[in-house]
Amino acid sequence: MGPQLIYLILLSLFVVLGSSVQHECHEEKCRHHGPVVRFPFRLKDRHQQHCGYPGFELLCTQNKDTVLELPSPVKASIKDSNLPFSVQFSIKEIDYKNQLINISKVFGCLPELIRFLNLSASPFQFSDAYSDNFTFFNCSKIKRDNLYYLHPVTCLSSKDYDVYAVYSEFPLYEFDLQSCSKMFDIHQSIAWIVSDSLIPCELEWSRPSCRYCESTGKHCRLKNDSSILHGTECYSSKSEGSVPKLRVAGEVLGPFLAVFLAIASYWIYSSIKLKKEIELKIEQFLVDYKALKPTRYSYADIKRITDNFIEKLGGGGYGTVYKGNQVYFPEWIYNKLEHGEEIAIQIEKEGDNKIVRKLTIVGLWCIQWYPVERPSMKVVIQMLESKETPSMPRNPFTSTNGMQNAATEHGKLFSRDLEIISESE
Repeated sequence: MGPQLIYLILLSLFVVLGSSVQHECHEEKCRHHGPVVRFPFRLKDRHQQHCGYPGFELLCTQNKDTVLELPSPVKASIKDSNLPFSVQFSIKEIDYKNQLINISKVFGCLPELIRFLNLSASPFQFSDAYSDNFTFFNCSKIKRDNLYYLHPVTCLSSKDYDVYAVYSEFPLYEFDLQSCSKMFDIHQSIAWIVSDSLIPCELEWSRPSCRYCESTGKHCRLKNDSSILHGTECYSSKSEGSVPKLRVAGEVLGPFLAVFLAIASYWIYSSIKLKKEIELKIEQFLVDYKALKPTRYSYADIKRITDNFIEKLGGGGYGTVYKGNQVYFPEWIYNKLEHGEEIAIQIEKEGDNKIVRKLTIVGLWCIQWYPVERPSMKVVIQMLESKETPSMPRNPFTSTNGMQNAATEHGKLFSRDLEIISESE
């Protein structure tokens, strides 16, 4: 579990918090002075499903009208079309206490649409105060004397004929229906569908019943109980502030936060434990391989070894790599002796400098390029026991043509005869 995963978890928590606050069931409006939309209604694309009761979905038009759309359960033939249709009512006001919807207008020709509309399939019904039965007649365009009880329906009329609606309860012989034919009847309809004036019209609903909640100054909502299908309950509308938001956020984020803290705690514990185990392994390795432990260098040492960081070899995740630690010791010390320079080796006693020089020269003799120029062990012992420092050999790091006797070229290096050593010594 790395920092990236922790970041993703935190981001998801903030997203859940934002969505929980955003998806609360606030009151909404399509326009500033439009009707307030809340339970049992919900606005499409603004409220979640649980914010409204089934069948109580409203929508906002491009003109910001609040619209109730009631679909027809059957296909209808309207103006040479045979397609499913819906009737859209523009809502002026919603009376939540009395459970009434005040309709301001209808989109389309309602007398033609309403005969196909089956309100029994919806939770709404027209208020009884406005219901009547009407009969519609198609009449040729002639001058009629008595139009008092004949209600012209302009949305169904054309240039060739007029359509009139009359109350079905009135005797037909009292009307001037010359050159007219009956079209259809509409039962329990509303009076204003046959008038050009906007007579008030209302739809009412009986379920869900939220009258008690509204009468006590509270609001209604769905119960959070899966055992009751579409059950409702009252709640105080005044408490819709920061406290419920925090409560909702706590309910949503609580489990996520608990899981996150558990994962984070385990990750921290595992990281600390793993780090300690690695440190113990390193310490144990240094104890077991004390003689092979790595050497630590200061910055000044590294700067000198790399010749002031002149040659760069490359780089990687651990930094830049420079070329250094490539001097061949025998060649280096031969050059020092050949030029008469001091050997850069720390000696505790000054008298040991001569011994170091002698040992170095003997070692250079022993690594001569040609085997015939290398002294035997007998000669090496003589060189080491001699009080004089042996002469410098030829450069053992360059080959020459032919094999020459080093003794003749450099003079007498040492005596061929060993001194007799008594056994008592």
